[in-house]
Amino acid sequence: MLLNDKKVFVGRFMTRKERMETLGHPATRFTNIYVKNFGEANLTDEEFEGLFEPFGKIVSCVIMKDDTGKSRGFGFVSYETHEAAKGAVENLNGNDLQNCKLYVARAQKKNEH
Repeated sequence: MLLNDKKVFVGRFMTRKERMETLGHPATRFTNIYVKNFGEANLTDEEFEGLFEPFGKIVSCVIMKDDTGKSRGFGFVSYETHEAAKGAVENLNGNDLQNCKLYVARAQKKNEH
């Protein structure tokens, strides 16, 4: 194809997800996950970690709490491997936990939103 009298290559359309996977973008190799919507479940730190242990070795696991020590309804889990994190996201996202529908996804930086 010619564009401004220069020969350019035009390939087939690829979605952003396809491009990221093809180019090996860091977002496709995540190990940290974000979990929310369990505020009313009143989970202990041990129960929260127990939800994620079946998927692989956990490096860190934390429930975010307010100044009084009450859960803010979200937390983070960091796995040793990408496969473990991906397994947790695929298996736990959308599951019911004590009448709360969990949201489990790759943890993103603020500038990625």
